[in-house]
Amino acid sequence: MDAGTPPGLGERIRQIAADEVAKFMRSGLLRNASISGGKGLTVKGGGGITVDGGALRVRGLPAAQPGATGDSTVYMGGITPALPDGTLQPGLVLRREDGTIALALYDPTPDNTGDGFNQFLALYDRAQVIVVSDDTASGQGLSRPYVPIPVTRARYTDMVAVTDSAFVDVFRTPGAFHKVNARARADIRCTTDVAGTTGEVRVLVDGVQVGDVQPVGFTVETKYVGPFAIPGDAYTTHSIVVQARRTAGTGAVRLDAAVWGVQS
Repeated sequence: MDAGTPPGLGERIRQIAADEVAKFMRSGLLRNASISGGKGLTVKGGGGITVDGGALRVRGLPAAQPGATGDSTVYMGGITPALPDGTLQPGLVLRREDGTIALALYDPTPDNTGDGFNQFLALYDRAQVIVVSDDTASGQGLSRPYVPIPVTRARYTDMVAVTDSAFVDVFRTPGAFHKVNARARADIRCTTDVAGTTGEVRVLVDGVQVGDVQPVGFTVETKYVGPFAIPGDAYTTHSIVVQARRTAGTGAVRLDAAVWGVQS
């Protein structure tokens, strides 16, 4: 015969469970815990892991194994050099298997009163030289690599002269170049050298015209062609050609050009 559930039993069970959980948390068993083997730790249901005042470290192979150093593969947390008040600066270090730094976010001179505390994100080569970094001092753009800036002739009389009635190649990439940026833009500084003479300029990529044909008159102007897409995958090889022709008159079309790789 079912005597039913005694009054208050459910509440008593919940209280016992809560007391046991509280006791476990006070015991400090999770203050220095590790997970070995199995499937590791999985956080489900949209949850996350928060490290409050500590660090997150992923270690690589033990130093005893060939090619390994025992250093952390990934480290996120407080790093040196410390800030002027003595606290560690928040940072990130990503290392290769041989222990060399591949990527780092930090300020090597956080106590420098000249520029203050300015962290930069840097990509390092195996010689531990920075190859790519943002310019943290100015707060904009790249610090490295150094990018060449093209210049053109200032006097139109020094520019290349074209009198052909059909389009002819005037400037071209020296051989095939490797695609790095997804797109490019051509800046063509041009004019004619006699009033009444007109012409046109255009750009070809792998022999195919990109953008519109640009008219040229007796005024020094910069014609912008693009940005236009460079076909193919990254590091495929291509050619860019700037062409010009005279369409009327007895003078010449004068031009100079620069081509830039740009983002999409």
